[in-house]
Amino acid sequence: MNIHTIAFGVGAAVTTFLFTGAMSIQLLGAGEAPGIGIIGVFVGLVAGLLAGVTVSVYADSLRGLAHTILVAYAMFGVTVVAIAGMSYVNIPSSDNVFTFLAY
Repeated sequence: MNIHTIAFGVGAAVTTFLFTGAMSIQLLGAGEAPGIGIIGVFVGLVAGLLAGVTVSVYADSLRGLAHTILVAYAMFGVTVVAIAGMSYVNIPSSDNVFTFLAY
């Protein structure tokens, strides 16, 4: 295990946390009860930890297309968190570049 496998594990954990948390909140009915967000965060946290550990263990054995897909998947969550962080910190003119449309 080296720094790359740990980075892939953390990235996959973040991406899985975001996807699973958002999906579980939507499936349980967002806005209907205050506890649904807490359940969504908990489900996302558990799924993210499982995905991160699994990716950290098996990332060294991946080659070719599977490795490329893992890199893209891991970097997606990190990119979303970085963009949200830049909007939160209010870096000049980042609000106009990185916008998330609310439907």
